[in-house]
Formats: sequence, structure tokens, C-alpha cells
Amino acid sequence: MNTHLFDVWSVMGLVFGAGSAVAGVWMLAIARPGRFGDHSTPVPLPIQGLGEVTRPTGLVIGLSLLGVGYHLLAWSLPPDWISLRVSPAMWPVVPIVAGVAVGASLAIDRLADAADNANDSPGGPPNAC
Repeated sequence: MNTHLFDVWSVMGLVFGAGSAVAGVWMLAIARPGRFGDHSTPVPLPIQGLGEVTRPTGLVIGLSLLGVGYHLLAWSLPPDWISLRVSPAMWPVVPIVAGVAVGASLAIDRLADAADNANDSPGGPPNAC
């Protein structure tokens, strides 16, 4: 009975791991600099649920998805197929690190937007003399 449950979890891990890895590669492909022509003007990436994010944040999201997808795949495959995997005790660190990286990058985007909006206000920057 446990082997059937393990098989279901393995298949789920393979499906979600492959989906996450493919989404990560897709994000890396669309977030690369110069993708939309002009290399000097930063073009924000529209992401459903997050709004517009900068290209560096898109790269962080892509790398995080790719990393989590790899680790899901590594744990879903038989142990002798992939020897590079995180120990079971440390596995929660993988999504935590990915989440912190994406959260920090999104926070930096929002802080930069707030600073740009403050500088664009009619009175100028808040500390202007």
C-alpha cells in the first residue's frame, strides 16, 4: 500500500517539478535583457497576479522556479538517477530561499517605484532645498 502512495507522490513531484522547471526556463527566456529591442530602456514585464516587474526580478523568479523544479524532479526520480539532491532534513530550505529571493526582489521593485513616484511629485524630491 505504501508503494502505491509513493508512486502517486513521485508522479506528482515529476509533474510539478517539470512544470516549475519549464516555467523557470520560460521566465528566463522572456526576461533576458534586450529581448524586446531597445537595450537602454528598461521594459517592465507584466506578470499576472504581481503586476509589472523589472527584468532582474523576472530573472530571479525564473531562477527560483528552475531551482525548485530541479529539486522536485531530483526527489521524484529514483535515487540512483541523480546524486545531487538536498537531504530530506534540509528540503524545506529550498522553497524558503526561493521565496525570500523573489520577495526581496519584489520589495526592491516596489521601493524603487515609490522613490521614483516621490521624485516625480510636483514638489520634487522630499529633501529638496
